[in-house]
Amino acid sequence: NIKLKRFKTYFKGWGSDKFGHNKRLKEELRLELAILEELEEDGPLIPELYSRKIDISFELHEILVNEEIYWLQQSHERWLLKGDLNTDYFHKIANGRKHKNTIHSLKAGEVEIEGTDNLIAHATDFYKELFGPARGNQFHLDP
Repeated sequence: NIKLKRFKTYFKGWGSDKFGHNKRLKEELRLELAILEELEEDGPLIPELYSRKIDISFELHEILVNEEIYWLQQSHERWLLKGDLNTDYFHKIANGRKHKNTIHSLKAGEVEIEGTDNLIAHATDFYKELFGPARGNQFHLDP
């Protein structure tokens, strides 16, 4: 019990400290980058400032990538907790994927094809032409 209390006090606020620090750092870097870009609009930057701009851009990119990875991990965790059950969350995710993956129209050259029947007919003709026999190469055998 004592070890758990120590563990809890040690890690209490760890997430807010870690991510709060990144949030502050991200805002500071964005401000400094904006100032450097304003200076760059007036004329070319001296090599030290240009080097600092590159460093800031790289550091900001790293923070944003880590933040994106964090939220991706959180979404997977949420799916594991709530996703496979017959819940409202599951249906929203499934319907969202269905709506996102539905093809409503195709553009073939300058023509736009809409409607389920027209899309099916176009896809069928396209694949018949793609995988069917080549025109002009057909020869007939004498029985």
